[in-house]
Formats: sequence, C-alpha cells, structure tokens
Amino acid sequence: MPQTIKTTAAIFVTFALVLGGMIYHPEESLAFYRTVHVGRGSIHNVAWNSTGELLAVDTSRATWIYTSQLEDVMHLEENQHPAFSPDGQWLATANSSYQIELWGADNFQHLSSLRGHHHEVTQIAWHPSNPNQIASIDSSGELIIWDVLNHSIVFRGHDIKNPVKITWNPSGDRLAAVNDMVEVTIWDANNLRLYAHLDPMLYWDAWGYIDFEWRSDTMFARGWSGDGGGYEEWDITTMAQTPQLSGWGWTGMDSSGLGVKSLSPDRQYETEDNVIYRLADRVGVAAIPISNWPSTVWSSDSSKIAAYNYLSQLVIYDFQNKQLIARSDIHARIGNTVSWRDDNRIIATASRINQVLLWNAQTGAYLASLDDHIGEVSVIEWQPGGTLVATVVWGNSTFASDDPTVRVWDTAHITDPMKPVASLYFPGGVGGIAWNHDGTGLAITAAGTLNIWNPKTRSYTLQVDLLQVLVWEYARFHNPEWSRNDDILTIPASSSGSGGIVVLIDARTGQPLNGGSPNYASDYVWSSDNRLIWANWGSYGCGGAPPPIYNVTLGVGYNPNHSNVGSIYNSTHNTSTMPGIVQDAKFTNNGDRLAGLDSAGNLIVWYMENDKPQPAIRDVENFDWSPDGELLLVDREDKPVQIIDSRSGRVFATLEEMPYLSWENMARWTNDSRRLAAVTDGTLTIWDSQPKCSLGGDLLGIFDEKRWCE
Repeated sequence: MPQTIKTTAAIFVTFALVLGGMIYHPEESLAFYRTVHVGRGSIHNVAWNSTGELLAVDTSRATWIYTSQLEDVMHLEENQHPAFSPDGQWLATANSSYQIELWGADNFQHLSSLRGHHHEVTQIAWHPSNPNQIASIDSSGELIIWDVLNHSIVFRGHDIKNPVKITWNPSGDRLAAVNDMVEVTIWDANNLRLYAHLDPMLYWDAWGYIDFEWRSDTMFARGWSGDGGGYEEWDITTMAQTPQLSGWGWTGMDSSGLGVKSLSPDRQYETEDNVIYRLADRVGVAAIPISNWPSTVWSSDSSKIAAYNYLSQLVIYDFQNKQLIARSDIHARIGNTVSWRDDNRIIATASRINQVLLWNAQTGAYLASLDDHIGEVSVIEWQPGGTLVATVVWGNSTFASDDPTVRVWDTAHITDPMKPVASLYFPGGVGGIAWNHDGTGLAITAAGTLNIWNPKTRSYTLQVDLLQVLVWEYARFHNPEWSRNDDILTIPASSSGSGGIVVLIDARTGQPLNGGSPNYASDYVWSSDNRLIWANWGSYGCGGAPPPIYNVTLGVGYNPNHSNVGSIYNSTHNTSTMPGIVQDAKFTNNGDRLAGLDSAGNLIVWYMENDKPQPAIRDVENFDWSPDGELLLVDREDKPVQIIDSRSGRVFATLEEMPYLSWENMARWTNDSRRLAAVTDGTLTIWDSQPKCSLGGDLLGIFDEKRWCE
C-alpha cells in the first residue's frame, strides 16, 4: 500500500475512533464499577442525643439516625463514629477523607469540617460539658483535641498503637485512650500534657472483649473477658491499683466473656449481658428482651437503653416503665454468604437471623425471604440452568448442626415469604452439597453417607453408606464435587488427626474408585478435558536446619473411563521460586494454572503446561480465582480487596466497599466473570465490568471486534 494511502487510512481511523466516544487502547484494563449497594451494615456502636429522642447508629456503611421508636429519620452515607454534643446542638461524624464532619442535630444539615488527621478516624468523643471541644483519634494512634468554633487544633498526642477507644472522665479534665492490649494512656486535658501510662495487662486473651471506663473523676477501670480474663481498678491520683472486686462486679466486663457491661449515667444501675442490676446490692431488677450477648448504651437521663448484639439486632428498652419500646432486625438482614442464580437475574444472601433473602441483581430491589431455617445459612447453591436453590445451615461444619436439613426452593414463581418444595433431613448433620452440571442431581454428604437427589422426581437416585464401601475409616465427609461429565464424585474426607484426603465415588453405582484408597490432595480440580488434577504442598526439614525445601507435588489421574493413570509429573520448587511454606493453593476452573500463597504473603501462579511460575504478587493475605481464570480477587495487607489480571499482575479495580476476603462464599462471580457480588459487614455490593470492547463506539459500523460487548 502506498504511504499516502496508509497515512490517510490512519487519519480516518483515528478520526472515527475519537468521534465514536474514545480512543481504543489495546492494553487498556477492564474497569469495574459499583451497580448495587444494599443493606444498612453491621452495627458497631450507637449514640443517644442529649434528650434521648434520637439515636445515631454507627455501621460499616453509614450513620443511620432513628427516633427512640426506631423510626427512620435519615442517614449520612460513608460517615461513621457518630457522637452528639452534650448540649444536643451538634452531631459529629468521621468520613473516608480523614475529616471530622459537623452537622446540625436538629435538621442534619452539614455545617463544617475539621481537617488535621492523615489516617482513618476511628473514634470521636465530645467533652462531657463543653460543646466547643471534641477529641478524635485515628488508626495511626494520633489523638487530636479540637476547638470546634474556631476549627483549630488545641492539642496533638501520638504513639498510641492500635487504639480501641478514647473517653473523658466525668469532669472532662482527663482524657484516656486504650489500645488492643488494654494499655492505657491518660492526658491532662487542662494543661495539655501526658498525665499517666498503664502498661498492657498480662495474659491478655485475643478472643476476649476489651473495655475500660471512668468510675469517677479519679478512678479508672480496665479489663478483658475470655479465658484468663481479668480486670483492674486504678486511682490515678496515686497510680495505685485498688483491690479486686468480688466476682465480676465492675462495669466493664461480663462474666460470660462475651458481653460488655454499661453503667447508667446516674450511677445507680448497670447492665450485664441483658440483665439490669441495682449497683448497690447487685440485685437484678429487669431484663432487656434481647439475647446473644448485647452491648448496651443508656440515654443521658438513665430512662432508656439501646441494646444491640453481634447479629446487629437492635432494641430500645424503657427502663422506667420496664417495657420494650421498639425492635429492629434491619441491620441483621445480610450475613456472610452470597450466590447468583444461573441466569444472573437474582442473587441470594444469607441473613444473620436464619433467613435467605432474594434480590433483583440489576436494581438491588428486595424480592422475597426463604424462612424456616434454624440457624444462620452458610451454603446457598443454585441449580445450573434452573430455578431451584438449595440451602444448608452450617453446611461446611464438621459437626452436626441444630438444623441438619437441606431445603430446596423453587424461584420460578416468587412469593414472599417462600416455602420450600423439599426438606431433606439428615439427623447426623450435613457435610456438603453440590449440583451436577446439568442440574438433574443434587449430591449430599451427610453422616457418613452419599445421597443423590433428583429434583424432577423429588426422590433419591442413589444412597450409599460410605463407611461400608471405603477401605479407610473416616469420621466426616465434606463438600462433594462432580467431574465434568458428572460420572465421578470427589469427596473430601477426614478422620482424627488427618486431612487433605479425597475419595472418588462412581456417581452411577456408588462404588469407590481406585479400590477405595484415598488420594492425598491439598487442592484439586476437574480439568476441562475431565482429568482430575491435584496438588500437595508442605515443607521438608526439621528444627533449625537451614532452609527447608518447599515442595509442591502435582499429579493428574482418573481419565473419563475411570482408569487410574497415575501421576504424570512431579516437581519440587526450592526457595528461589517459593520463598516460604505454602499456606493455600487453588486451581483455575479448567486446571491450567495453580496459584499458591506462601507464608511471606507472596502469591505465585504456575502454568501447568510448562510448570513455570509467574512473578509473585506481594503482600497477599487471601485470594480467589474468577471462573474464567483470567482474574484474581486478592486481599492485600492494609488495602481493600483488589481485582488483578492474573497474567500481567495489573490491578483492574480496588473495591473500597470490600475491605477483606476472609471466608468462602462471601464473594461470588457470575459464570462469565463479568459481575462480582460480595457481602461484607452487613452490606451486599455488586460490581459490573466495563469491557474494552467498543473500539470507539463503532462509528459507521466498520469495526466488528468485540470483547464482552453484548
């Protein structure tokens, strides 16, 4: 082609692309953007206004304002840690820009901002009597005391590691901060200097619940619950520890080790768990109608109590008249499990109050609830190509639950609430469930048995006592998985002191393969050509011997005709390619790559064809693959979860609404890897991908190439 023609064509193409809406860059990343965000978030704290007429509820998502009857007033999106001023004129919150926001407490109009923190603000505390003074602390441990009217900083304090709480003494001349080791720092708020410091408490238990408070202007109490829990009281004028009280009779910790006490403002009563005690003689005088170890907050006149539990259920109790005012479960509606229907139109989430909720996946509109469960649902599995969904309470548990039932629901016609079309009861407990690929069979492991249920006939096509057909004795069987042609089931099994064992069962006859002997597999997957690929990992070396060899053994076997073809290759990787013990490893869905996470936080991806690794992704705590194996969902230290290109390591998106990736089923992709849903801290978020596909808007219809452009 002559140069003139080439130049003219290039100019025309560029012109067309620009007019079409954008210039096409082949290396451009996918963009993920939030389309649905529902749920009010888990409750972190609550705060009354000075009159006890309004309640601010602090959640992972926002600050929600309610009346004392729990009627909606408004909410402040992406603002947390609310605190009302003592005169009732102001509400202070903290936002993601490290600012303190001030709002009018009568109409909640924004008034001003206080800027000075450089990290996330974790708590705000007004001076108990001076509405012009407020204290705040951030995640770096920097404490600031502010002059509200002049928008100025009065004092900065530093070096509080992992702060948990700040609190003023009743007169406001001392300000204390405690960290996660129950280490206390006290400032003289009048002279703006460090006043006292208490070293961390001994035998602190990571599973305990930390609390501390001022019992008077000069008496300070701190403690923790849980195994080995304890408490101390200190006179800060002499810095002497007072004798321990008998029993757990102080206002910080609950003897159950799970709840926190709360002293009434008039210092006549205190709560422990849901019981209200008279402080003078420790006689119980009333019980708040809420269970599951609630935290309680009194109104300033000691007449009302707001109580919330770890499920985020919330009640308002009238202490004067000893009666319930209001109850709400709205913050408990979204729990820790999410799952897409096969057509991606409906999404299901488990609630914390024994329900499964259905949502419109495009708009986030609530559709219906699936009730009747006795406990929180942990497994939600949709029928491939169909409208049925199976739910299980504690489905992955190694112990029998209080509700050992697999419930099957039909969402073809939605009513609210819905009723199950089948309830499959297994007295010994359910280990796991899995639909086969065409949705004609539901495999259930339960109490040493394998059961395959036919949704059309609503009957079992196979029931096998695995303890009778296998050569090893196993105590428990877990989540089954079907081969690509649905002829074989792989079932993880465990006995006392053993793990990483997989047994293979012929799904048509119920007979074991390989003579009933197990495979040792830390992770495994059925490849696209119906081969079972497995991996084992571990370290070799003992004591202080110089560096051990870190081993990943890969094997392939069990072809479609059920013959054991054995191990195809094994490989050993030393510290040059795997600098740490493998903590976790997962295959892509088609088995072409294996991602392994070492103890140093390096995520390494191996190509199965040539057994070579990609460069490591650093500072990783947890991860998961997208269904197409092209994307990695990565939880990195001190960052929100990220979507990363698995081949180049480029970050496609940082999911600000998803601060962590901690357990199975909290994040699920659609089958085409184009949409992601996650439940975190009481909210459901859905992200869609914006593909690099339009080539500038396809002006004049001359560009046909498309990628994810339907």
